Formats: sequence, C-alpha cells, structure tokens
Amino acid sequence: MRAIELHRWIADVAPPPTPGDKVDGIMAGDPETEVIGVAVTWLPNADVLQRAVAKKLNFVIAHEPVFYHHPFYYPYGDEYKAPALDLEQKKSTPPGREKLSLIEEHDLVVYRFHDGWDQFPAYGMGYALADVLGWSDRKTEDNYIYELAPVSLSL
Repeated sequence: MRAIELHRWIADVAPPPTPGDKVDGIMAGDPETEVIGVAVTWLPNADVLQRAVAKKLNFVIAHEPVFYHHPFYYPYGDEYKAPALDLEQKKSTPPGREKLSLIEEHDLVVYRFHDGWDQFPAYGMGYALADVLGWSDRKTEDNYIYELAPVSLSL
C-alpha cells in the first residue's frame, strides 16, 4: 500500500473533524512511498523518527506537526484560514533540518492525524480530558460542552 492510499483509508474511517479545519494529512515525505511499517506518536521529533527508521517503520502517524507548524491560525491569531507563512523558516532550524534529512534519507512519510484522532470517542483529547476530570457523565449534546455545578476558585 502506498502512503497516499493509507491516507485515504484513514480519512474514510476517522470521525469527521470538528470544526472542519482538516489539518490531517501527509505533512512530509513522498505520498507515493510504499508503506512497509507504521509508527504512531504524539510528537514526531527527531528521536521518534530515528526509532521509526531503526524499526523499519516508514509511515509515521503523529498528533502534532512535524515542523511545529499548524497550517492555519499560527502564529496569526484568529483570522480564519489565514496561512501560516513560517513553514520554510521552521524547516531551516537545526531540528527541522535533522528531521528533513531523516525523512529524505529513509523514505519516511509523516502523517498528521490531529483532528480525526481528537474525535475518536474515549481516545480523543477532549474525551480523555473529560474522563480524567470526571466530567464524562456531564456532556451536553454539543461537542466538548459539559454542564458543571459552580465551583469556588478561592482557597
């Protein structure tokens, strides 16, 4: 299976993102690469990429971006879909160059799976945080909205 085919499969089976910003997708590497193994991580730093290489896992699914870059909003605030123009600057930093080198030398593909991951019941960040805080049984019909009793902030 090629990386682009795995991308399409993930997009088909993942819950739809809320809101529909859709930052998920191949962020680095050749979409035509034949996938020989898959690694899953929170943050695709150089150490993780090196470990993937050592285990012959060439498709890295990560929650966060490979170059600390979000396609929208960062660093420009709330202007909807404003393009972040600093990607090349991020790639030119020492960590960025190290990651690019690993990606190019070892035919890695880094896939960002942020929005879809967050929407999986019980596994997404919002669901997991609500569970840890004991809010799971207080969810409203709105996504990530919980009805809580008032709490005093004084000590």
